[in-house]
Amino acid sequence: MTKEFSKLLLKMRPESQLRSQAIKEQLLSELPSHQFKQAGLLSQQMLAQLLV
Repeated sequence: MTKEFSKLLLKMRPESQLRSQAIKEQLLSELPSHQFKQAGLLSQQMLAQLLV
C-alpha cells in the first residue's frame, strides 16, 4: 500500500521537517541546473522507452 509523501511529511515532527527541507535545499543548490534538467529528461526518455 503506497502513501502520499505529503501525508507522511505531515506526520513528521516540525524539527524533522525543517531538517529535511534544509537538506533538500542544500542538495538542489549543489546540483548544477543543467544536470537537474538532464536528469528530468532521462527519466522521461526511460518512461517513453517503456511505453513503446
